Amino acid sequence: MTHQSENNNIENVLQNINPQPGERFYQKMQNAPWTETRPMNSTQSARFPRAGLVGIAAALIVMTMIVFTPLGTLAQEAISQFFNQLASNNQSSTITVDIEPTAVSETIYVTPQSVPEVQSEVDFQIGLPAELRGFIFSDATTYEFDGVHQVALFYIMPGDTTQGRNLVIKQSSASDDLSPSEVGANAIIEQVQIRDVLGEYTRGYWRLAEDPTVIAQQGTEHTLEISQVWDNSIGFQFLRWEADGVRYEIMFQESYNAMLPNYESDPTVPGLLGRDDLIAIAASIR
Repeated sequence: MTHQSENNNIENVLQNINPQPGERFYQKMQNAPWTETRPMNSTQSARFPRAGLVGIAAALIVMTMIVFTPLGTLAQEAISQFFNQLASNNQSSTITVDIEPTAVSETIYVTPQSVPEVQSEVDFQIGLPAELRGFIFSDATTYEFDGVHQVALFYIMPGDTTQGRNLVIKQSSASDDLSPSEVGANAIIEQVQIRDVLGEYTRGYWRLAEDPTVIAQQGTEHTLEISQVWDNSIGFQFLRWEADGVRYEIMFQESYNAMLPNYESDPTVPGLLGRDDLIAIAASIR
C-alpha cells in the first residue's frame, strides 16, 4: 500500500467517525426516509453525504402564543451549565481506528423506532413538540452516549433535496451524569428563557485544523493524533436546557455541507432555522 493510498483510507474512515449520530449511524436503516438509496416522495427528504463531524436537529411549525426572552451572551467569567468552554479554540486528541471502512460501518447500527417504542425503553416521560415550523417527524431511537441512555427524535423537511437540513430533539434523565459538551474559547453562549427555565444556545462546531497524523500502527489499526479548531461559522446550532427532571438538547444542522470550509447558508431554501426558532420549538415541548 502506498503512503498516499494509506492516507486516503484513513481520511475515508475519519469522515465516518462522529461523536453524534451521523450518516454511518443510519446506513443500515433501510426503511428510514433519509436513507440515500430509498426513493423519495413528497413527504421525504434525503440524508446527504458530508465531510467531518455531523450533527442532527429538530424543528417546529408556526409558533402561537409562545413568549421567549433572550437574556444575552453569558459574561466571560460566568460558568455555563450546559457547555464546557475551553480556554483555547484548539484541542488535540488521539483515536485508534481500523482503516477498513467495513469494519467501522458494521459496528454502527440502530433500529428506527416509533415514539411509543422508545418510551418503553426509558424511565422518563418523552416530551413532544407542538410546533414544527414545517418539519415533520421521521423517526426515533435510543442510544448510549457518554454512558447515558438517551432518546433522539428525528425531523426532516419535506421536499428538501438540495440542503439536507437535519434536526433532532435529544432527551435524557436529568438525574444521569452527562458531561457538558466542550466548545471553544470564542464560542458565543447565549442564555435564553424557555418558558419558566433558563437554557443556553450556541452556534458552531469543531473542525479539523490540519491533516491527522499517524503516531502508531498495528496491523490495520492506526492511532491518529487529531487537531481541531472551534469555528463559529459552521452551520450547527445547539439549544440545551432542563425541565421537569429531563435534560433536553435541540440540535440543528443547516446543511449536509455545513462542515465545508466555504459553507454559506442558503436562506432561500425552506427550513433554515435560527436561535428564535429553536427557542420556540423548545417552548412548545410538553
